[in-house]
Amino acid sequence: MASSSSAPPVPLLTTGWLRLNLDHQFMDQPKTTFDTEDGPVTFQANLGSYWGELEAGFTHQIRTDAAVFGSAGYQENFDGDIHAWTVKFGFRMNW
Repeated sequence: MASSSSAPPVPLLTTGWLRLNLDHQFMDQPKTTFDTEDGPVTFQANLGSYWGELEAGFTHQIRTDAAVFGSAGYQENFDGDIHAWTVKFGFRMNW
């Protein structure tokens, strides 16, 4: 008599997260300069002293070796004159 001993299915996981950041710029208007054939090119940032970020995301396994993920976030400096939205979606495979 043959016995079939199949293992129970492995549960697929779904995780979520929420992140709140408070950032501070210590350098006053940092600069980065690149040398080019036409001469130096300088990029300068003025983000303000403090800014905050709120971000949320998830990962959902669709198989034991594959998952989809996504996140969305909002950033704003406390001076109120600079803000940004971010959205990311993707697919991940493990091998």
